[in-house]
Amino acid sequence: MKLKNLKFLILLLLICSYGYSQNSSQEKAKKQYLKQLKYLQNKKAPNFCLSNKFGEEVKLEKFKNKVLVIDFWSTHCKPCIQDFPDLEKVKGILKDSTNIQFIGICIDTDKQRWKDMLDKYKLSGTQLFLDENSDTNANEFYFKKIKEFPTYLLISSSGIILGSLPFPTQHEFMACVIANGINNMNTAQSAEQIFDNPMIIKKYTQE
Repeated sequence: MKLKNLKFLILLLLICSYGYSQNSSQEKAKKQYLKQLKYLQNKKAPNFCLSNKFGEEVKLEKFKNKVLVIDFWSTHCKPCIQDFPDLEKVKGILKDSTNIQFIGICIDTDKQRWKDMLDKYKLSGTQLFLDENSDTNANEFYFKKIKEFPTYLLISSSGIILGSLPFPTQHEFMACVIANGINNMNTAQSAEQIFDNPMIIKKYTQE
């Protein structure tokens, strides 16, 4: 996933959707964007066993029957840090949805730097650390499959990956896609629905 291209596509597609413009280049951009949202779609999310800032082990299975939003990031990833405020706004929009859980997984080597950043940016939700220097057997899937930072994955309550998520800079758009995950709608289907009827995201607008 090329991050700059993906962000550009999101902006382009929202403009196209609200304007109901349908030329071939825009359709091509839309198809490319929807394809990117299918990243890891339909794969079973393997269990992980990771530590939080207090050294307590947390497993994926702890969140059984919850829709999960997993933010994969690194302490040296500038786009990740830039996205923090927007992601917190999305969390605020969905704060009353008790069946949605936000999880941050930092894949890095410097655990103290990670802890310092959690405090500095006041990151909410469950925050976990995946040490690049550790034995990767238990968490091998995530080492192999997460190639770009940030990567946002939506996981159904039954543990199936519904695809990658749009970037949180489009707060209402992302919130709507996440909420649709409660009904097991994958991320590409949600985006297509929004493109066809942009007004459906209005209820996710923060006052």
